[in-house]
Amino acid sequence: MEVGSDEGIVALSSTETTTGSLLSDSKVRYSWAISIDGRRYTIDFTNSKTSGMKRVFVDGREIHEQKVYRSPNFHYSWPIGQHLMSIAPRDEHKKPTDMLSEMKSSITSKVDCHFELCINGLPFGIFEKQQQRRAQQQRLQPQHQQLQQQQQRPPQQRPPQE
Repeated sequence: MEVGSDEGIVALSSTETTTGSLLSDSKVRYSWAISIDGRRYTIDFTNSKTSGMKRVFVDGREIHEQKVYRSPNFHYSWPIGQHLMSIAPRDEHKKPTDMLSEMKSSITSKVDCHFELCINGLPFGIFEKQQQRRAQQQRLQPQHQQLQQQQQRPPQQRPPQE
């Protein structure tokens, strides 16, 4: 396998939950389950909006902790095997629909954002979509094989009529 190739990467699941002891939604927890070269990993990331504390965990073990008040400035990368993992701000392309939303968006985008896991520079969501396509192809494959077998059979001969 080539260093940094996407072979051997299987996206299993992802979740995003919000909690907070004093203020609801003040802490966001992201969790990704992924198989890399046949080994399963769970990657968790917590973002406390009030304290600015960001934490990265791999299989329950903390590997990084950093205080960053302006969330869009946070970025962390580390290797797993021959692959480069990173947690970075998610590229959001939603346009505000009115003046108030636009003002709120311009203020909050400087201090808050959503995050994503990237593998070899590609967002986790791309690997999820690849996985969904593979699963769909596997479901369709028996039907496709059955059709091919029917087309390859010689036509049944009719008994002679008297």
